Amino acid sequence: MGGFVFASPGYDDFGLPVYYPSSTDPWYQLNLAAGANESSVGPVIFHAPSAAQFSAGDEHELLIWDQATGWVVQICSTTPQPS
Repeated sequence: MGGFVFASPGYDDFGLPVYYPSSTDPWYQLNLAAGANESSVGPVIFHAPSAAQFSAGDEHELLIWDQATGWVVQICSTTPQPS
């Protein structure tokens, strides 16, 4: 496991928003596909706050540590660049 960088979401602050959901937050499910030489993991089911926001600027990431299920989920989003 790596380290956590604590920072508030903001423009290009390169911080990673970290959320600690409660057991009353909504459930989410990720279905992960494995590569040819990898074993399958999933589905990953975890709680997340419905108002969780990605970091702003270039990063587009967030990390959720669901202590109820034991999952630590980092989600990255991409934004297409105009051509």
